[in-house]
Amino acid sequence: MKKIVQLIALAVIGMLIAGASEVEAGTRYKKVTEIVKVTTEKVTKSTKAAGLELGSGRKIHIDRVVKRRFKKKRVSEILRRDQIELTNGEIIYPEEVQFALVPETRLIRLRYDEKSPRGDDERAPRGDDERAPQDNDQ
Repeated sequence: MKKIVQLIALAVIGMLIAGASEVEAGTRYKKVTEIVKVTTEKVTKSTKAAGLELGSGRKIHIDRVVKRRFKKKRVSEILRRDQIELTNGEIIYPEEVQFALVPETRLIRLRYDEKSPRGDDERAPRGDDERAPQDNDQ
């Protein structure tokens, strides 16, 4: 377990170092959070979910689940219960839950184009000396 955590930490540090060099080259990053559906069989103890999706397609936010005898609302703790009670009094059974809705944050690289230089012929005429081409026909 320690080796996995060390590998993840090294990967993150490497990404940060690589990202820092690209920031200087004229790129920007934007944080994007997406909701990923994770099947209940793949849920681990450390999985933090934003909600649950039932087999019928109904989505339930994790804040609507009543907190009972556990410190944090983790999906693994919620699915271990005999029944899941919601704040409105509704009862859901863990067998009905098909997916855990897990937020995943990642960085997207944004490239911005510099303004292209304009030539003298592309500028708009200024003053009386430079008239528009249709006015010079006189």
